[in-house]
Amino acid sequence: AAKSLHSRSKPHSNRETTNGVVIPDSSNRQTRMEDSPSANCASTNDIPLVRWLVWMGHFSSRRQAAKAIQDGRVWINGTVCHNLIHPVAATAALPTKETIELRPLNQDSPDPNATTRVLTSHTMDHVYIMMHKPPGMLCGRNDQRQVSGGGTIPDERPNVYHAVAQFLQAHSSSSSNSNNNRMLQPMPIGRLDVDTTGLLLFTTHGILNHELAHPQYKVSKVYRAVLRDTTGPLSDEAIGQLAQGVSMAPGKGKARVVVQGKATNVKGQVGMVDLEITGGYNHQVKHMLRLVGRPLQTLHRKEFATLVLHEESLPVGHCRWLTTEEIQQLHQVAARGRANQVSLGNVVHGEESISVDALEAT
Repeated sequence: AAKSLHSRSKPHSNRETTNGVVIPDSSNRQTRMEDSPSANCASTNDIPLVRWLVWMGHFSSRRQAAKAIQDGRVWINGTVCHNLIHPVAATAALPTKETIELRPLNQDSPDPNATTRVLTSHTMDHVYIMMHKPPGMLCGRNDQRQVSGGGTIPDERPNVYHAVAQFLQAHSSSSSNSNNNRMLQPMPIGRLDVDTTGLLLFTTHGILNHELAHPQYKVSKVYRAVLRDTTGPLSDEAIGQLAQGVSMAPGKGKARVVVQGKATNVKGQVGMVDLEITGGYNHQVKHMLRLVGRPLQTLHRKEFATLVLHEESLPVGHCRWLTTEEIQQLHQVAARGRANQVSLGNVVHGEESISVDALEAT
């Protein structure tokens, strides 16, 4: 059962529903999305409207998207939609055929040339960027950091969002990849730890982002690890253990999973290993090498899907646009992963329901 949008701050206003979601309207009255077949996303290509709005880069969080839907700003095929989980049939390769608009607050018939944004216009290009991430740069954007002994202090470490924003500001006006008509925030496809360097991709295409980052799609990534002990290569036994799979907990309180990887000692470099994985769990490579008794010293991502980072053409800390061919290759990788999931009978995008308590920043 889903709960009120403000259930955390106003627990007395909760009301459970069966297939609907209770949200407060702008006059603080409880408004319920009607039970209907469209309330559930049954198709493997269906995405709940609230998530689609974020994945396509129109809002930075599902809470903001839910507020716009609640306020009656989202219109589909000329009709206002208050249903957070209205199913939007779309994949990275197959955009939705519906006309979804974002209209001004309290204006039923605005001038479409002045204020209405058509969110499904196919003339709106997405942004695709490759970064050579340096060490010490955050992939998050928290303004505060915790300190030992308790409390927080301002986090002044550089983060990838600022670096990409500077790249866009410097290059968007002179590039065919400019995204001025959308003003969207490119999001990283997955993350790298603060001290991990290498290839990091960004895009405003939220669906493609999801399909490339989620572990179930098994997108290949290759890391180069320098082991803490450089007195000898990774043993054949350890290489076999990694290939067979090691058990790790992907997060605090989460069930253990078995993860596999193809490890290769780098020729002429004792204590240096290339490890190919198809997962995407937090600290996965670090955990895998630690579990076979060879913890790492440094980590660098050199490949992602079909893309290879060439350090001579993209120095540390720099960004570049992806080429048309590279973008097409990423979409092909996503399509293969999607087809594989459908063949296994897995739901690719669909969700039976959305708990509004879960509408947190993404």
